[in-house]
Amino acid sequence: MLSKERHQTATGPYSWNEVVGYFEEVAETVLSSVANAAEGQRQDDDVELLFDEKKYALKARLGGPEFVDERMSWVITACYLLSNFMQDYPPLLASLSGQIVKAQPAFFQHRDQLHYCPFGWPLRSQTEFRRLFELADQQAFGASDLWDRFAFIDARTGEFCVKNGSEEFLANYVCETEDEARKLVAAAKRLEGFVVCWEDVPDEKEIRNFLSYLEADDSFISALDHSYGPAVEPKHEQLQTKRSPVGRPPKKPEARAAYWQCFPQGHETAGKVWKEVHQEVEMVLGTPIAISTLKRAVRDNR
Repeated sequence: MLSKERHQTATGPYSWNEVVGYFEEVAETVLSSVANAAEGQRQDDDVELLFDEKKYALKARLGGPEFVDERMSWVITACYLLSNFMQDYPPLLASLSGQIVKAQPAFFQHRDQLHYCPFGWPLRSQTEFRRLFELADQQAFGASDLWDRFAFIDARTGEFCVKNGSEEFLANYVCETEDEARKLVAAAKRLEGFVVCWEDVPDEKEIRNFLSYLEADDSFISALDHSYGPAVEPKHEQLQTKRSPVGRPPKKPEARAAYWQCFPQGHETAGKVWKEVHQEVEMVLGTPIAISTLKRAVRDNR
């Protein structure tokens, strides 16, 4: 896990490469578990990794003809988790001189808006991801290209930078006007050379709840529970009503209504990140709700 114990042997913020490496490992572990289950291997057996002979079992689960399926599925899963992680746990920007800056959440988004996408299985059949597989089949797009589509981050180094298409991305997906997009790009240029980092990371229980984004079906829930333990009920002392069990959140219409009650103009306008949104919506509902369910409820209404 992204363990806080790491600070006993290392100092300073958590780097981009540490967090990326963690989510790559999560994606490989979970997809490998799903592949093993598809081939009939028991969950308590040693899990063979994705790029071993189990690639054929994963291939069968995906329903695709090429090795590209499992590699693309691995990278999509890792990028998807990282995109959501940066929305819920926004990183900071640090300079070589030690300056720390809290930047606009839009600077950490993926150009394919992965944090709004559902994670369905198989990935190739998902409307949001189908075109990526088609381009990969034509050798016009590779797994590494998906990492390069973070709008302002060099995925190899974690360095913050303005890329070709960054302003277009802001104008099309984030800003209401082109002038607003130009101002954000001007601000971004002043931060070029800074690196993405996190001062702290969630504990293991919170990380497991976060991984509920991957609960596409029973095979994924089983794989997550086997590798990381079951999700646990979040605790908010200010909630006085009896909390329902994990996995039984309010229906999406209730979550959607609570969201718009809290944020009539959207949470981005209010300057809130999803973690804060989640807490406020739970306060209104008086009962816990999976953040992935909340996101789907809001996305389906936009």
